[in-house]
Amino acid sequence: MNKGFSLLEMTFVLLALSFLLSGLLSPLSARMTQFQIRQTNEQLQQTIDALIGFAILQNRLPCPDTSGGDGREDTANCDSEGDLPWADLGVNGKDKWNQTVRYRVQKNFTTTITATTTHCSTNCQFKIQRKDGTRLTVFTGDSNVIAVVFSRGKNHEGDSENANGDRIYTMDDLFEDTDKISPDNTFDDQMKWLSKNELFYRMVTANSIYP
Repeated sequence: MNKGFSLLEMTFVLLALSFLLSGLLSPLSARMTQFQIRQTNEQLQQTIDALIGFAILQNRLPCPDTSGGDGREDTANCDSEGDLPWADLGVNGKDKWNQTVRYRVQKNFTTTITATTTHCSTNCQFKIQRKDGTRLTVFTGDSNVIAVVFSRGKNHEGDSENANGDRIYTMDDLFEDTDKISPDNTFDDQMKWLSKNELFYRMVTANSIYP
């Protein structure tokens, strides 16, 4: 009587196990990604809340961290995009993929804010659009966007508009080219923005500024 497995039988067993494991790991990986997306979205909202709290206490918004990730604002570079000044805000500075959260603010709001504080000129307004160019804020006149925070997502790379340093940013539903044919068919950046009206409402409610 033959005891044990032959080489052929062992091969079939290993193949069956590999198919079984791959079937289990794919849904697990997808669930983990969805968890990271949800957690990052909540984290970005908490960051917006922390920015509002900072403004209420300090009567201004912080400048970005542009000096290499120490989490402290760099007041000499308030008009540049940089890392989130997480240490000044008391929040986590990395998303759920362990990448630094990015931050940009209207320079006029990094000095003492009053009820008459306005944006800089029209040409330096922040504009928000979808991947296909559909506008989520006005592109002429006052967009009312005074700060943006965003995660570069699972691929650790900002979408083209979120990586070129201009004042136009892209926010859209998340989607991925599962065939990996074209990177342009993947979008995984997550973003929140703060409007002037929202900030003023919260500051007036807290008696930090007066209308």
